[in-house]
Amino acid sequence: METELSPEKIAELARRIDRPIVLVGMMGVGKTSVGRRLASMLSLPFTDADEEIVRAAQMSIAEMFERYGEPYFRDGERRVIARPRSDCHRGRLVRPFRNPGDDPREGHRGVARQ
Repeated sequence: METELSPEKIAELARRIDRPIVLVGMMGVGKTSVGRRLASMLSLPFTDADEEIVRAAQMSIAEMFERYGEPYFRDGERRVIARPRSDCHRGRLVRPFRNPGDDPREGHRGVARQ
């Protein structure tokens, strides 16, 4: 059963969002696709964490893994996820990232809840 929301209801929901929306999941499950659609529906900016990491590191994810290993990538991911409040309009942003439970440093979970 699919429920459709009116444009007014969607606008009302968007006005109530006062923090980043972070999509979490394994690679390939559709975080970016869902995030782009959700951001569009709510008229929010969308940022893909992987794209931000690549831009900051000035190398592809594959290069990061090859040169520095997964911990380097995860550290970049943690830093990107930690900064959305200062980087977007009224702290609202939809951005996907991989499963934070895989990171033993617990860096992502608290950030996602802020």
